[in-house]
Amino acid sequence: MKKILVVLFVASLLSSCNSGVLSFSAFELKDGKGLFSIIVESDGNLKVKDQKIGFINKEDGTIKDKDDNIVATFKPNGDLMDKDGNLLVNISSNGEFKTGDGAMVSWSEEGDLMKGEEKPGLKIEPADKNSFQVASVIVYTYFGFGK
Repeated sequence: MKKILVVLFVASLLSSCNSGVLSFSAFELKDGKGLFSIIVESDGNLKVKDQKIGFINKEDGTIKDKDDNIVATFKPNGDLMDKDGNLLVNISSNGEFKTGDGAMVSWSEEGDLMKGEEKPGLKIEPADKNSFQVASVIVYTYFGFGK
């Protein structure tokens, strides 16, 4: 009985550990009118329509362009670094970050991007809180939002 409890305890510890830097499910970032979107696949591929525009590595946090060049790196503490290792911004686990002018960027429960109380017109679908951090990484890196 003791062996079974020990095995179950160790198994639960191992299954609860997240070895990767980022965690997210597949989602889509859309503009307010639905005319433009970035599709984020569960494996990290980023696409506009059927064209690959980049990749986010869940394990090491690297963000790459379509030619496999590193654009930025996301650190476990929430720091988004440029390709030269300079800090761009810190993004919290729920996707919040401050813009260069000090405005707070966040996500509403419904998945709307918020800049303070304003809705700039981007939405994440589905509105999965587990993906808000990665959505903010994309918004900052690919849209230049918040600089």
